[in-house]
Parts: sequence; C-alpha cells; structure tokens
Amino acid sequence: MPVDALTRRYAAALYAEAAAGGGEAAVFNSLEVIAGAMEAEPELATLLKHPGIPDATKAEVLVRLSGTEDKLYKRFVELVISRGRPQVLAGCAEAFRQLWDRDRGVTRARVASALPLTSEQAERLAEALCRLTAGEVHIDATTEPDLVGGVTVRMGDTLLDGSLRTRLKKVAETLRAH
Repeated sequence: MPVDALTRRYAAALYAEAAAGGGEAAVFNSLEVIAGAMEAEPELATLLKHPGIPDATKAEVLVRLSGTEDKLYKRFVELVISRGRPQVLAGCAEAFRQLWDRDRGVTRARVASALPLTSEQAERLAEALCRLTAGEVHIDATTEPDLVGGVTVRMGDTLLDGSLRTRLKKVAETLRAH
C-alpha cells in the first residue's frame, strides 16, 4: 500500500515515541490489526468519519479492536481521530514497519514470479539478496502469470527485472529497430 506524506509524518512521530520506550512491537501489532480491519471492511473508514459518532467512541472502538492496553497506541488513536484524520490509520502500519525495518537493518523485497516460489527457491533468492544488501532480507512473494517466467524483485526504489516478459519485449524492440 502506498503511504502518503501525512501518514509518514504521523508514523514517524509514533515510531520515535515507541522506540524510546521499547514498545515498537506492541504498537506495530495494534496498527496491523487496524489496517487489516480497514482493508477487510472499507465501511469502517466511513464510520470513523461520521460526524454523529463521538470521537471518544471511535477511538475506544479502535483500541478495543486492536486488543491492546498500550497507552501510547491509545493516545495516538485518540489524536488521529480528534484531528479528523482516520485515513492515516490505514497506511500507518506500513509506514511504521518501514521505519522499524530500517532501524533493524531489514530490507523488504517484493518478489513477483509467474509461478509460486518453492520454499527452497525463496530461500536461495533471499540469500542472494542478502549478499546484495549486506543485511537481512524478508521476501513478500506474489504470483503474476503474465510474467511468463523469471522474477521481478522490488526493494524500495530498486527494481530488478529478470522476467521473461521483459526479455521478450527487448527482443521485439531489437527486431523492430533492424
């Protein structure tokens, strides 16, 4: 999910506070629950914007939904709701995770392949990517049949395209040029 600048600012402030107290995991888990709920039930975002529902009720529902007693998380939800920005909550888990990963030296690689990767293939790919990044790599794998074969790997702003689809396009362009 793309994360906008406003969400990044909120997540950065929350992350700084959570990291200062060593509570990154608790806050992240709570954010993930809310993000998952908002993705599964888009009506939740609509309800959170409804002017007839008191802000305290909205915040209480989100805190209970996340199943946490974390005071920082509760204050954060109350702040976001009171400022009328519930849309921030949907992407906040992703932005928070990016900051947490950065501090732990973890790189996320989004890998797309024509067929599902076996565990052995994923492990070999992760090892190769670890050598490139000199850090830990976590793979989020998806399948895209239109790749025909090979894989594409996106790590941050870097795209490694080893797909047969791209190779075939290059061959076609070369043939057209001659």
